[in-house]
Amino acid sequence: MKIITKYPFEFFFTLAFIILACVLNIQFLDGSNINDSIGGHDEYIAVKEVYSILHPASFKHFFMAIISGNALYYGRVMFYLDAVVAWIPDMIWGVKGMVLAIRMFHSVLIISSLLILAFTFLEKPVLRWLFLVGSCCLYYSLYFVMMPKPEPLQLLFIAWFLFEFKKSNWNFGKHFILIGLA
Repeated sequence: MKIITKYPFEFFFTLAFIILACVLNIQFLDGSNINDSIGGHDEYIAVKEVYSILHPASFKHFFMAIISGNALYYGRVMFYLDAVVAWIPDMIWGVKGMVLAIRMFHSVLIISSLLILAFTFLEKPVLRWLFLVGSCCLYYSLYFVMMPKPEPLQLLFIAWFLFEFKKSNWNFGKHFILIGLA
């Protein structure tokens, strides 16, 4: 309750962003251009990799899906995290649950990154409000809400790095690992 009273706009904006992302992603599960639940070629790459981790034909296939898979250009970290997040929804609702869980996870990554950046660099509530609203209205923010790509995870690592870097008074430290992950 303390966070709601101290930062009411940020809390309600985050809540509204997540609800809107959920509504859009549920509506986007049907009527897409590839099949029933996948929205595009880029999403198909991510979903196929996560599916191969969650539904291997054998232990050999699971091992190969973990170490290399079919797509190395997105980075394996995104697929590992997406698989962990999508595991239970996939067991309950199948592919549609997996797709929705991955999309919503990336939506949470985006809003988390923007909140970290806003609280790291902007002290005035009005500036945070303008930054959050403006950033969420950008085309790419809306695109990444419904299309799993590595950029939201990269943005989170960069935002977290900047937060830790500023907290350390701009000194070198362990937080530089986050730049490597980004």
